[in-house]
Amino acid sequence: MNKIPGILILVIACCFIFSLTVFSEEKGPTIEEVYLGLSSGPLRYARLTTLPEDILLKAGDITINQKQVDEKIAQSEPELQEQLKRNAFYVLEQAALYPILLQEAKKWMSNQNIRSNNPNEDDLFLLYLESLIPPDLTVSDQEAQAFYNQNLESFANAPFNEVKDYVVEYLLNQKKQEFINSYIGTLSQQIDIEVSDGWVKAQSETAFDNPVDQARRNSLPVMIDFGASGCVPCDMMAPILEELQTSLKGKCTILFTDVRIYQVLSARYQISGIPTQVFFDREGKEVFRHTGFFSKEEILNKLTELGVE
Repeated sequence: MNKIPGILILVIACCFIFSLTVFSEEKGPTIEEVYLGLSSGPLRYARLTTLPEDILLKAGDITINQKQVDEKIAQSEPELQEQLKRNAFYVLEQAALYPILLQEAKKWMSNQNIRSNNPNEDDLFLLYLESLIPPDLTVSDQEAQAFYNQNLESFANAPFNEVKDYVVEYLLNQKKQEFINSYIGTLSQQIDIEVSDGWVKAQSETAFDNPVDQARRNSLPVMIDFGASGCVPCDMMAPILEELQTSLKGKCTILFTDVRIYQVLSARYQISGIPTQVFFDREGKEVFRHTGFFSKEEILNKLTELGVE
């Protein structure tokens, strides 16, 4: 067997160590791995890394700095600014969403050879989102009837045939939004997005300081009901939640969250209709969500699936 000179072995070893270092830097931990629940949007699987001073995010040619985040907060409604300051990571995420999707839209337009009418950026953005939705996405009569039955009082007891078109349109738009949200939630698995690890660590401390995120970290199954008083199905669920909070105390957490008070938190959790019930397992991972009235029996069935006896 030929012997490899010692100096060559040293060079090979140094190259191997260097390659491991580069690989580990490129494959740093994700937001989801380190801060479960902080993001359900485009930064969910973004990589935590060390970025140049004041740069909070980098995605290809896109960079976002602290000044841009501060400006977004300052431009928001005054009553929301304090919530946004405590959820600055969410502000960063929303600031990054449009330019990242627009970047993807331009790639898509190039690949599709779309040149007609030379759409402006906003039109291209919407055209791209529309292209993501499966053309065969539909709402069955059974789905529409089930939603109507669960939310009958919201329709003032009007006959199903009178409101069927409205129900179908509502559910179809809901499905489209869910599909887009799902795509956005995996966006950072498809493209390289880096965020400042030190900044995210600091922001997570205030972002998680709320009843919902605290409940997710108590090692019990959780059901969060996002709603508001005055909403008919929300009010119908109120006594059910109170009963379950008492009967299941110590076995799971049942929590009502007012979307009017926790506006930014509700947006963070992508609540687009109320009431919305979101279920989490003992590890704090979301396993199921439902929009509309949800009966006591249906809630108990879901909690049983999560190990609540």
